[in-house]
Amino acid sequence: MLKNSVSLHRLSILSVALILAGCSSGSSDSPSSSTTPPANVVVAPPAAITVSGVAASGAAFSGATVVIKDSTGATVGTSAVVGADGAYTVTLSSGAVAPLIIIATRTNDLGTVDSLVSISETAVTGTVNITPVTTLIASRLSSSGDPLKLSGEVAAGTSLINSATVAAKVNEVRQILAPMLAATGTTAFDPLKGTFVTDGTGFDRLLDSIRVDFSPSGTTTTNIEIGIKLTQTDASAQPPVIQFSSAQTVTEIVGDNQITPTTVAGAELSSAALVPSGTSALIADVLNRMTACYALPLATRVDSTASNATGANVTAPACRTLFKNDDPTSYKNNGVAVGATSAFGGLFRDGATGVKFDRGTYEFSRVNGDIVIGYRSTDRFGGIANESLVVTKDANGTLKIFGNQYQLAGAVSAYHQLRTFVNQPSSTYYSTGYNINIPLQNVGGQPVYKVVVTTPKHNLITMIRGSDGMVLPRLGADRQPVLTNGKLTPSGTTAIRMRSEYADTAANANTAHPSTREAGLFFAATDDTDGAIATYAAQSVWSFAYYYTPDATEPDVVQTFKTRARAMTISELRSKKWAVLSEAQTLVDLRSMLIPRTPINTSYTPLTNVPSIMIEWDVPDGALAPSSITAFGYTLNTSTTPTTVNNFSDGANVSSTARSGTILCANGNNEVHCGADGYADNANLSGLLLYSRDSGGREFGHFHNAQLLAP
Repeated sequence: MLKNSVSLHRLSILSVALILAGCSSGSSDSPSSSTTPPANVVVAPPAAITVSGVAASGAAFSGATVVIKDSTGATVGTSAVVGADGAYTVTLSSGAVAPLIIIATRTNDLGTVDSLVSISETAVTGTVNITPVTTLIASRLSSSGDPLKLSGEVAAGTSLINSATVAAKVNEVRQILAPMLAATGTTAFDPLKGTFVTDGTGFDRLLDSIRVDFSPSGTTTTNIEIGIKLTQTDASAQPPVIQFSSAQTVTEIVGDNQITPTTVAGAELSSAALVPSGTSALIADVLNRMTACYALPLATRVDSTASNATGANVTAPACRTLFKNDDPTSYKNNGVAVGATSAFGGLFRDGATGVKFDRGTYEFSRVNGDIVIGYRSTDRFGGIANESLVVTKDANGTLKIFGNQYQLAGAVSAYHQLRTFVNQPSSTYYSTGYNINIPLQNVGGQPVYKVVVTTPKHNLITMIRGSDGMVLPRLGADRQPVLTNGKLTPSGTTAIRMRSEYADTAANANTAHPSTREAGLFFAATDDTDGAIATYAAQSVWSFAYYYTPDATEPDVVQTFKTRARAMTISELRSKKWAVLSEAQTLVDLRSMLIPRTPINTSYTPLTNVPSIMIEWDVPDGALAPSSITAFGYTLNTSTTPTTVNNFSDGANVSSTARSGTILCANGNNEVHCGADGYADNANLSGLLLYSRDSGGREFGHFHNAQLLAP
């Protein structure tokens, strides 16, 4: 039998060789010249080429679809939806021409798309992983540094992928990641073709321990940041981070970031400092348990839905065991406990039944060993939100929800704004910086008087009481605080604008800086450069010092907070797409309502006899959908000398699937802008904000300004 098999194999090879040669031993019209194989010879079809591997960013890249493009830019294969283990398989179309660009994409929060990229220099059956590390390799191969442009660049001949270039770029990435590879024991692991599973060990532990961000800063360069997720041993210490431009050589990158085999910027990266082994599986488990809890009927979850219901009213074992000591009353985060009108309020609402929790990420470990995780929630109506929470391990190693146990509330996040002037388009500008969110709080009946914030660059910023929360001081045209009776004047804003730039820079070359035209906002005394903004770490540490009384010389409480992502530079921000108020509906109303006056900056948009503000918006492909809408305005009290201006803001949360919403008038602390039937006669609209937050915690606000600015 073996002998016959060999004979047939040789005969088949001989037959194919004769066919390809196009000749025979006889004449051209001889029957022996036929290309038809003998009846007893079976010619096997070419074997299908399959590419498979794992798509993961630490946790499995579940919900994604993998698309493979060949060197011509044509799509030559598409996978089924990636499951909970991150595994994928794609069968290539016949004729696929190497090299291959492999792209995993999934619709993320509020309609945007997350992507991972990988490459294969050959079109053969085998393993190709798709991870942030392979995306970094793709970035190093890209002529623009943007991994999502690599396919087009290969097709156009501006980026070259072959065995030599791939080997060189893999080696570069190993040099850049050397300390993390050493700490996780993965120095010799092949990130492209090696085998791993999404269990939080080995190479997957490395993926859990880093976050790689790509921010195109033009058509030819991309800013790249590798955030290193460490166990926090000093609450005030800034974490190490690797930051570079795609235009830099690996020698420059390693030198600028002081990378050695065991350190980055002088910080020792030992195995104990990185995410504990197996953490991603534990995060997936706690999110699965949260989903199981919220799948229960409301009457099973709690025994009371009254407004004063607390964690003690949570009755379902599947819900109680989510929390430390199986006790929801043990939870405290920024001074807030579980309750119908506070934390985990969805437990007490039927509308939250069926909420699902997934896409968990490890963010960092706190000094006491507790873990901060990020996650996505999706309600049964399709509404999506991105959140984070603090969990702790119990004696069995299971993660339990606990909160940061802070006494007072506070938060800081990267914040970006596009301020579109609907009645004066030439004044439209971008701003980037950070948003400091501190609500009004009382301690033992004593209101918190002020909060002094220390930035990662050691600058001090004072937050004072406003109508709805702690706000930044009002600045004058010179960007210095305005005093009223010797005290700081509230501005009504919580956003620090570190850099601002007109959308049309050419048309505004001789126009004054936006800070001189919108003095009510808070701008840095001097604009930072894009380069300086890019040096903030993703997980930068901010210190909040709370003062209970005006005459206190030392803070009563000091707490630290971390961002989850750095602010984008203006050049990066210009590439973003934004949700926008509907041209046919809301914008035409804003234009028609404006009452022009002289001088121009005294023009106003009245809200007289407006019972509520109803708006519509559009969300272009690639833009974040709003999660909240806010109306900003002011009232003028002419009975005082000088005339008193009181700012207000009214808002509403909206589903990510909504394209319209209603804002009701709501009087806050010392606000008088609401009347019996809606807005008061002296209420005026400044503008409308469409707010969204991405999965990395970055905030984006498209503010449609209804007013006019003086030249």
